[in-house]
Amino acid sequence: MQWRGITLGHADAAALNQFDIDISKAQAPEARTWLLQNKAEFIALIPGIEVVKVG
Repeated sequence: MQWRGITLGHADAAALNQFDIDISKAQAPEARTWLLQNKAEFIALIPGIEVVKVG
């Protein structure tokens, strides 16, 4: 399954899609920050994916 051009297992892609949905719906800044941090930690646990900061 694809997530933003990266091939992932179905469960990983579904989880990342859910993070994106939850982040877009979060109203409190603290909730958005918490979700973004959790998403980054989740991505870091996926074998073969490297998290880099662009910009």
